[in-house]
Amino acid sequence: MDRKVAYKLVRLTELMAYEFSQVEGDISSLSERDVSSIIPDGVSFSQFKEKLDSGEYVLLTDAPKQSAMVHDSVNKIWSVAPSTNTTLSPQAQSALSARANQSGNVAAGASGSGSANDSSQAATTNIEDTYVPEPVKPDRSDVPPALKYENCFEIAASDGTFRKAVGCTFQLAKTEQEGTIGQWQTKPTEHGTKYTAYAAFDEPKKLVAKISADTMGVSVPDHVVMKPEGSAVVREAFIPVTPSIQLGERLGLPTEGYYYHFNQKRLVQEYKLLGNGKWQFYATRSTHEKLNHDQGLNKHQSAILVYWKLGGKNVEDQHLVYLKEAITREELDNLDDEWLAENGVKLSISDLLAAPKQAVANRDDSPAESDSDKTRDSAQPLTHTVKFDPTTRQRESWPAIAAQYGLSAKQLLELNPHYHAEPMSLAVGDLLTVKGSQPQDIEKKSIYELPPESPKPFNHPLNTYYDYTERCLVDTSTVAINHKRLVPKEVTVVNIKKVSDVATEFELGFTQVEKTQPLDDYWQNLFSSDTSDDTQKLLTKYNAHLNNPVRQGEIVVVLTKEPSTEAQRSKLSALIEEATAASTELAKLTEEQVSTFNRHFELLDFYADEAMKKVSKDGLPSDLYAYASMGVGAVAVGIEQHLKNINNILLEINHLYVSQVAMASRVGGINYGSFVAERASLFQKLDGSFAALSRRSVKIPVYTQIKRNLKLSTRSVVHHADEIIAKGFVPNLGKRMANVAIGIGASRGVGYVGLLLGGASGVKNIYDACSVDGSGECGKVTTREVAGFFGGIYGGGFMGNAAVGATLLALGVVGVTSAPILAIASIGAFVAGGAVGGIAGSTIGKNVGDVIYIAYQWGQEQLEATQESY
Repeated sequence: MDRKVAYKLVRLTELMAYEFSQVEGDISSLSERDVSSIIPDGVSFSQFKEKLDSGEYVLLTDAPKQSAMVHDSVNKIWSVAPSTNTTLSPQAQSALSARANQSGNVAAGASGSGSANDSSQAATTNIEDTYVPEPVKPDRSDVPPALKYENCFEIAASDGTFRKAVGCTFQLAKTEQEGTIGQWQTKPTEHGTKYTAYAAFDEPKKLVAKISADTMGVSVPDHVVMKPEGSAVVREAFIPVTPSIQLGERLGLPTEGYYYHFNQKRLVQEYKLLGNGKWQFYATRSTHEKLNHDQGLNKHQSAILVYWKLGGKNVEDQHLVYLKEAITREELDNLDDEWLAENGVKLSISDLLAAPKQAVANRDDSPAESDSDKTRDSAQPLTHTVKFDPTTRQRESWPAIAAQYGLSAKQLLELNPHYHAEPMSLAVGDLLTVKGSQPQDIEKKSIYELPPESPKPFNHPLNTYYDYTERCLVDTSTVAINHKRLVPKEVTVVNIKKVSDVATEFELGFTQVEKTQPLDDYWQNLFSSDTSDDTQKLLTKYNAHLNNPVRQGEIVVVLTKEPSTEAQRSKLSALIEEATAASTELAKLTEEQVSTFNRHFELLDFYADEAMKKVSKDGLPSDLYAYASMGVGAVAVGIEQHLKNINNILLEINHLYVSQVAMASRVGGINYGSFVAERASLFQKLDGSFAALSRRSVKIPVYTQIKRNLKLSTRSVVHHADEIIAKGFVPNLGKRMANVAIGIGASRGVGYVGLLLGGASGVKNIYDACSVDGSGECGKVTTREVAGFFGGIYGGGFMGNAAVGATLLALGVVGVTSAPILAIASIGAFVAGGAVGGIAGSTIGKNVGDVIYIAYQWGQEQLEATQESY
């Protein structure tokens, strides 16, 4: 096993002549492991290598792999070994040569003439005498001259992001008067980072981009101009971009194919994607003159560096192209605007710089998204921030981090797939997922969300990612941008090419008709001008259950494509069954009944369910659907509480009237002042409770993705189909709608069916209180005086063509015969086919008392008749 070489880090200015033989010359083959123990704190391995390449530091070892310096024993001088031309940078060689000269590297010793005796005597003298060396007179002919000039360039990203995503370095190439310059000072700018290097001579130089010793195509083609030190003039600049392709309404990261960067219709660089599910890429050896698709640079990149400025001017004639197969010689020789537009995008410098400054879209724009966010928050994976390890003087390793959480390094890497291509790119401060989501009680659903904004040519990275269950977009090898870690927040995401016009995954939702209308009118309102013919045919095909005219509240099935699996077909069939049940029963109602059905569905459904429980308990036949739901889920308790509040208020109103009637019987009149004030207060309470019942409480999550995928009208609201199939917020919605519609349709003699105030027991108490005077007319007369609060009675007409008897049936919903009753769906509606009626307060008039009194008598007779029939 090879012995590990021990190195010592020495600043070049502190290198002594006796250490020249220990200088390591094979810098290019060093690995991070070789020098991990001597890398200064806070310095990355790449930065450490740059310091060695620039000649600022040297490595010393007792046994160099390749000696950087050789000694001329004849002339007694040290010089840089010729073999280092391939292992040391020109700048490092120049610095070592200058250091040898500075150290007094001159010929020394006596001449070769003289006798042996003379030599012996001289030696003896040297031993006995004290040696006092003469001061060294260094040869300053090779001392580096003062640095008077500078060159600046800019990158539109932070230095850290640029190094991680692109990974190249820049150098000012060697000239006749000066060696390679690769040491840059950095300074933040408005758009990113400015890099400044200093030189001694004012001469044209080449600014080259390199990965290791290989030059990238994006290097500046012409010479750059040196400026006096302190000028801070930026004439060359670059922009890193994240390349992507568009499928439907999403951007993704392809894993197969090639990217091409063109400037003025000439190839700057060809990049090949890694494949095997990896979306990073590397630069090939291809040039415009000669195609060679072999790997050219030893770096996997996630961003492409494009020109911003050359010679102080914006570079506008640039294109990025994506091809599934490598470009051919014929295509490259015949580039034109049409081919470039078909396969790529023309870069706009202003748009590229503006994209990271775009407003970040609000992602809380729908109840569906908020609900799913809450679910994900409860199962958020644990994360770990990578730290610097003072023991190893490096960042924490994969095995060390994995061990902290009981994982293997491979398991940890699997939890962080964006590091698959280059695990060693892990850096201090990176965030790793170290534990997956915990199992949830709720059923796991596939998520196929869209980004908050539709793709543009140049996109803010935080507007491009979206929730997506699979790693790749369905039926493709394109990686979904399902986490913001995949797109550095400073780097513009460029939409190179749209490769698909339709969503590829199966999604299912539903919407409800807002108003009764001809079916053709409904489709016209649902579809937009952008809805494709295929989408229109698909939706009409699976909505054959709709009535014509389509009724308010009917369920419309919405799907993105034909189902292809048994699970998809089963889910679609269940939704159609629900929708058909609702449409069938709504078709049997009058328009007035349909309106009431939609206005009060939740309340009617609550009592329909209560009635079904009673039917089942009594052993009587249930309805034809026999659904097992327990009311409208979370709102059932709220509805029940509102009904109790109304009942309590009615008891207070009843008590107020009874007390006033009793007083009138004794003293011959009512104290209208206090009576009206108390009554007004009670009415206000009653109004509040009725208002609460009229509001819809169930919030079905909105499914905006389907609407956007299919380009439906912005006025349409599409919901998750899962929410009404078996396990959702409103289970079995269609069949429950059918049950309520059956109940309303079974009501006899009712024109207006709605929230009903049954005044029966109140009237009875008033009559009983009045009877103390022994007059049969007392109840009628007194009721006329005090019963105005009931207002006008609607619904046909027992008095004035109103079926008032149906209005006031008190059929045991509350179950207290002496209390006012709120009758929503009567037992007669579901069991005996009895009546349901309603009172809506409108005016106060003495004749109303007569109506209430007579209606009570009629209601009592009908109730007794119904009870006798059972």
